[in-house]
Amino acid sequence: MESDQIMKNPPPSLWNDVYHRYSGFDLVNEYIYSKLKNILDQYIKSKDRILEAGCGSGYMVAHFQQKGHLSVGLDLYEEPLRVAREVFGVQHTVRGNIFRMPFEDSSFDIVWNEGVLEHFSIQQSIEAAKEMKRVAKRYVIIDVPNRYNLFVVKKHLMRFLGKWPYGYEESYSRKRLRYLMEQAGLEVMGMHGIYIAPPLVPLLPQRVRSFFLQKISFIEDRYPGFTRLFGFHLLMIGKTNKE
Repeated sequence: MESDQIMKNPPPSLWNDVYHRYSGFDLVNEYIYSKLKNILDQYIKSKDRILEAGCGSGYMVAHFQQKGHLSVGLDLYEEPLRVAREVFGVQHTVRGNIFRMPFEDSSFDIVWNEGVLEHFSIQQSIEAAKEMKRVAKRYVIIDVPNRYNLFVVKKHLMRFLGKWPYGYEESYSRKRLRYLMEQAGLEVMGMHGIYIAPPLVPLLPQRVRSFFLQKISFIEDRYPGFTRLFGFHLLMIGKTNKE
C-alpha cells in the first residue's frame, strides 16, 4: 500500500505550497533549525552517511552535505526534491516511500526524519520506524510534535473552526514516542525538546521576535528538562545495536 494512500492527508498540491513556503526562512524557523542542528551534531560522526527519510525541501540535507557527509534526501513527491536540488543545491535525492525504501540494509549510519510520522497512525509509524532501522547502521532519530505544547491548543482551535489545512496529525507524549521506538526494536538513547514559545511569536515585529527568541534560547539551554516537557519539537534517538 502506497504511503500517500494510507496517509490521512491533503493532496500533494497543499504540500507543494508548504515546501515552497519553507524554502525561505524567517527568524523562528532559523532558530528551530539551529537548535536541531546542534542536537543532531551530538550524534553524528565525521563522514557519517545520513539519510533524511521524508526530506521535504531538503534544508537539513544540504546542511549535512556542506559539512562533508554523504547526505541523501528521500521524499514521496518530486516537487520537494526539485526544490531541494534547485534552491538548496542538494546533490543526492531519491523519490521513494518510507515504508519500502530503495536501499540495502545498513546503507546509512544515521536515518532520521522530522515532520513526517505524525501524519500516520501509531501502527503505521512503527512500521516506518522499523524500515528506518533496517536502513540505519547506528541511529534512528525521529522528530515529532509534542502533545504538551501550546501549539496543540492552536491546532485544536483551527480544527474546531474548520481551518486546519494539514489533515490527520498526531501529537506525541514522551511515553508514546518511546513506545513507538521500542516497538520498532530501537533502544532509546536520548530525548530532546526544541522551541517552548507560544504560537503567537511569528506574528510579533521582527525586533521583538528576535529579543523573544534570545530569551527562549536561554531558558531552553538552562533548563533542558523543561524543554523536553513543553517544547514544540520532541526528538528521540534510537540505537539500532547493529555495531
